[in-house]
Amino acid sequence: MTVTRLPDAEIKALIRRFAALDMGDWDRAAVDRAAAVLGWKVAAGRGAVALHGGLPTGPGHAYPDELSEPPRQHGYESFSCPLARGRDRPALNEAFRTARRLAEDLLGPAPLRGGPGPWLRWRRPVSLLELERTASSVEVCLRPAEVVEADEHRAVEWGDRDIAAEVVGIWLGETPHPSCAETSLPGHCVAESWKELREWLEETLRTLVEDLPALDDPTVVSLVSADASDPHQVRFLVDGGSPLRLEATSTARLREERSWRENDGRTLTAEFPSPHRVHIRAAAEILVDALRTYGLPLETLRYRASMRGCRPHLYTMGVDRL
Repeated sequence: MTVTRLPDAEIKALIRRFAALDMGDWDRAAVDRAAAVLGWKVAAGRGAVALHGGLPTGPGHAYPDELSEPPRQHGYESFSCPLARGRDRPALNEAFRTARRLAEDLLGPAPLRGGPGPWLRWRRPVSLLELERTASSVEVCLRPAEVVEADEHRAVEWGDRDIAAEVVGIWLGETPHPSCAETSLPGHCVAESWKELREWLEETLRTLVEDLPALDDPTVVSLVSADASDPHQVRFLVDGGSPLRLEATSTARLREERSWRENDGRTLTAEFPSPHRVHIRAAAEILVDALRTYGLPLETLRYRASMRGCRPHLYTMGVDRL
């Protein structure tokens, strides 16, 4: 199975041209103007608009606004173009890494990244330029900053955890960039039961395992007690090119569990070389069982996380940051 992608020079030129587009009021006239600047044809009709630029990756699209409250009549919330298309995940990941390199050559490192996707985001004065890998494409996209960020803020402040996960995502990586000071980062959704924590932890693990091969940004997450005097902890290490690895503080009771193997006398480890959904579910269960074996109260759990080049927020995992 192959992936069709644009040549590097064409990807770089499109990203440069998207970054220079002025979408104005984000109405149909703005979509038509942007298409004309790019030399594209706009399909007739209302609602979602197909943008034909003669690219081998297929048409771009402009989608109507469903985000603002209430949705703006005749308004649009995205203007996008496929840079690569296909179902070969490793090839899509490689295309995304190439597009990321080319975009960062032009725009500098992306101030925000997140998932599921994964996606990268640069904040322009009135718009967001995003690069995203979906299940079948790599796309460059413009979105209205005010509308998108207001919707994300509402989802976190007034929605439940599932709404926050759907609108904002499962994880967000923030770099020390001035534009991030203008972004309202989410708080944390706290799990109220061990069952809830296991389900949310599983979703977080699955998303990171699926996203990180495209980003090549190794991530380490530790679950610890808010009481600094308690030495017990579990952690997971996700690296796009390596197995999913779990680590736990060694105790007599935990050493009896067949899921773990002795590492250095102080830690136990468990690895999942090809972490499919069933393995990720098992990993989440192993981590939660270890925390319960330690006797750590759910309400005292906190997390620490590191990701290359940014500070990750795992706000829908069910645990607050330490």
